Amino acid sequence: MTRLVGDLLLLAQADAGELLMVKQNMELDTLLLSVYEQSKVLSESRATIKLGRFEPVRVQADPDRLTQLLLNLVANAIKYTPAEGTITLSVWPEGARAMMAVADTGDGIPAEDLPHIFDRFYRVDKARARKHGGVGLGLSIADWIARAHGGQITVTSTRGQGTTFTVHLPRQSPPESIMETRPAIRLPLSLRRGGDLNGGLDGDPR
Repeated sequence: MTRLVGDLLLLAQADAGELLMVKQNMELDTLLLSVYEQSKVLSESRATIKLGRFEPVRVQADPDRLTQLLLNLVANAIKYTPAEGTITLSVWPEGARAMMAVADTGDGIPAEDLPHIFDRFYRVDKARARKHGGVGLGLSIADWIARAHGGQITVTSTRGQGTTFTVHLPRQSPPESIMETRPAIRLPLSLRRGGDLNGGLDGDPR
């Protein structure tokens, strides 16, 4: 009940234009790494949480709100992913956009429900949502946060295979002063010969 009241208050403040956003230039990959660590605790040894595509990218954003957005997506994925399933967090630049994805190997979302999943209080499987304590506000809040940052959330899903939520945000270029003064990075010989730049992380954006 406390969480429901808090979510309703947040959406009411957002609707009234009274929700404070404190934006700053930030590294989105650093934030995602922090969310990844928190997600492993949230999962409670149910679904496996892992990192997928992981590339540096900057945005101008409110870090607390983006953390809330990602944790809402992760919490939703945990609810609908079996214990033997996997949830993958990814971040990468794509043109003028910064991209983040939360992909799961759960049951998937029926095609007829996809247009409504960001509606307030909408639940795909109402019986299952009651079992897990969902009230249908988490995705609405995530969607509002994305739009408040000039971005959006898209979703793709296949029944029996899983769902991927992708967050699109405006990309922030590094300040010119930083680009001019930053020394050239010389890669170790092993990496210049084709070593793994991701340190062993799975490169699949799902």
